[in-house]
Amino acid sequence: MTWFNFLKKDVVIHCYTSHAGVFNLAPIQKATAFMPNWWKELPKNGTDPQHGFPIATMKGCAGLTDLYKYGFIMPIWSDVFLKIGKVGTVEYFYKFSDGMSKMTQHNTYQRGSAYPDTSYQHLKIESPWVLECDEEINFMQTETFWNKECPESMLIMPGIQNFKYQHGTNVNTLWVRKEQEQEHFLNFGSPLVQFTPLTERDVRLELHLVSVEEQHKRHSIAYKSTFINKYRSNK
Repeated sequence: MTWFNFLKKDVVIHCYTSHAGVFNLAPIQKATAFMPNWWKELPKNGTDPQHGFPIATMKGCAGLTDLYKYGFIMPIWSDVFLKIGKVGTVEYFYKFSDGMSKMTQHNTYQRGSAYPDTSYQHLKIESPWVLECDEEINFMQTETFWNKECPESMLIMPGIQNFKYQHGTNVNTLWVRKEQEQEHFLNFGSPLVQFTPLTERDVRLELHLVSVEEQHKRHSIAYKSTFINKYRSNK
């Protein structure tokens, strides 16, 4: 195969879930399906409000449009209500509308002095999706900055994913504690996290609705064989 033909070959990502509601109502899709509403409403050009000369708007911003051109987005598959305790506390509460999904948290000692619990609440949103790829392709996992519903309060930790060896899609979040207890709401179907391929090749998504048994089997592919460095041990 020539290099040109290799670049024309799609990178195939298999996306598995055992939840029919998630599969039918909140599928993983190419990022272009989630262009922000505020961006859609922008005119292509505007007028300087003080002097009247023509100006461009973000409608034509290549940095933004190219961000959505590549990769895919996993939306939140359920409404989520959260309460985050005020600064100095370690209190939190959450509720998913689907009655099944959950969040967990890592102990503070795992991140040392970074983002202490008295100032930030770490919550890992456990995802119903398992992703697999036959090739060793890295993906940048980032927050969907331009779509964020709680931009002043919610942070999503970035990282690199390789779906040949790491198949989970859990989302690590940090919630900023403030002087008073805060309530937050994530709307069903809103963009949660984006995966951008670190390759010039196009990505093709193939979604699969599987049995609970099959989903558990695919989770076991990422078997935790060691206490530490599980990912590197399984490569």
